[in-house]
Parts: sequence; structure tokens; C-alpha cells
Amino acid sequence: MAHFKMTKGWIGAPLKEVLHRAGLAIRRIVQLAVATIGLAGLAGCGTPQIKGLCPAYVHYSKQDDQTILTELRTTEAAGQSMPTIYRYLRDYGKQRAALRVICAGNSR
Repeated sequence: MAHFKMTKGWIGAPLKEVLHRAGLAIRRIVQLAVATIGLAGLAGCGTPQIKGLCPAYVHYSKQDDQTILTELRTTEAAGQSMPTIYRYLRDYGKQRAALRVICAGNSR
């Protein structure tokens, strides 16, 4: 213990000095015990919940696909151009395909 300067040994030291050194040693031991118990208490707080970054994948049936395709064709047949909707659907399809590949291990 570095903070004890031992100019003379324990033998022959006055009782007051011996008791002072013993008190310092006991205080240091108690400080270390409290710190150890405190850290041990923090280490066992609980199990963290791990939440995946991949969103839940929504499955569409073939009938849903056919319904949306029919609606789009009907609107287009009525003379309404829909380039923006087609672009959005194409991009959405690409994102879904990428998520399927990236999150393959996280699917439920």
C-alpha cells in the first residue's frame, strides 16, 4: 500500500500509529468491497431486449396482386396516364425484394 510510509516497522511503533494504519487499511478494504458489490449489482440488471432493424414483412396474396393490376389496367384503359404510380410501385417492389434478401434471417 503506497500511501503508508514505513519509516519504522509495526514493531516498536506507538499504539496510536498502529491503530491509525490499521484503520486506514480497513477503510480501504471497505471502499473496495463497496465498489465491487456496486459494480456487481449493476452487471446483473437484466437482459437487454434486442430489436431487429428489419421491419416486419407484409405478404400479399396472388389475388391481391391481380386486383391491383386489374385496377391499374382499368384506369389506364380509361385514358388516364399513370407514370408516377407505376414508378412508385416499381420502386416499392425493389425495396421489398431488397428487404427480403437483407432481412432473410429476421423473418417471422
